[in-house]
Amino acid sequence: TFLWAIITLRTLCFAGYVFAAYQDLPLELLIALSVLNTFSRYMEIVGLYTTFMRVASLSQAGTDFTILSSANLSMYMFGSLFAGWFGQHYGYISLFSLATFLSIVTGFLAMRLGRQVLDMGKAPLPLNSQLAD
Repeated sequence: TFLWAIITLRTLCFAGYVFAAYQDLPLELLIALSVLNTFSRYMEIVGLYTTFMRVASLSQAGTDFTILSSANLSMYMFGSLFAGWFGQHYGYISLFSLATFLSIVTGFLAMRLGRQVLDMGKAPLPLNSQLAD
């Protein structure tokens, strides 16, 4: 499916960075890898938002979207800060090896948990007025 393809692409990009850290690759290949990584990241956002909107409440879609966007951007900011610190202290080979490993683990977890959330979204949910009773 789409999400598996994006997870695989992201993992291959991180593995490509590990390979690049071991080899002296031409600048053009590094640029191509960075473009592919950026493309996969934005496609992840599209997939994440699409999946989230399938289960978000229509009565508060704006709030749900704001929370998702804030959480997503916070993860990118804190992840970037941690990656910079980790890369500086342990090197880029260690950084991208960890990123590759985490991409595999979190990819499988996301697909497993995502399937459960989507299955919950198919079940009839009580109306908000029924929840107040």
